[in-house]
Amino acid sequence: MGDPSRLALLCGSALILVLIAVVSLSFVANDGDLLNESAEIEVDNQDDTGYTISVYYSHGGSVADVSYTGIVDNRTQQYESTPDVPVGGNVTHIEPTNADLLETVRVGAKQSTVTKFGDWEKSGTFVYVIESSNSSVVHVDATHCGSGTPEYYFEADASGYSLSSWTCNDGLF
Repeated sequence: MGDPSRLALLCGSALILVLIAVVSLSFVANDGDLLNESAEIEVDNQDDTGYTISVYYSHGGSVADVSYTGIVDNRTQQYESTPDVPVGGNVTHIEPTNADLLETVRVGAKQSTVTKFGDWEKSGTFVYVIESSNSSVVHVDATHCGSGTPEYYFEADASGYSLSSWTCNDGLF
């Protein structure tokens, strides 16, 4: 049999090569991102109507950089920022003008769902537009994640009251 120190050196070198290969394959498989976790939307709907949540992504630097186009009282309107966007029965469409649609989640009356998706980059602004089944916009949220995984939660109770929250769960990288 060969020299034990030479055998240990060969085994150690082989282990290092395997680790480099695994990390490299992970990096390539995740489009160059070592921590490509799925973004998540959770909807808990106890209301008698269904909802559609449209998720948009903007490469822009902050929430303040997002502007909107909307249809209010059957007229197209422009809005400079998220706080300016109206909601309610006469608002039938809201869309950020400088963001791309990533995902659409539909949930029926008295249903709940968790949806995960991963076609996004680590840094950017996420816009969530919630419409009821009668096409009325009921809520608009926007948040910026500098890094990490965005998670969004929307809840509607039986009376139609809704609440939402979001986080950016930062990973190690």
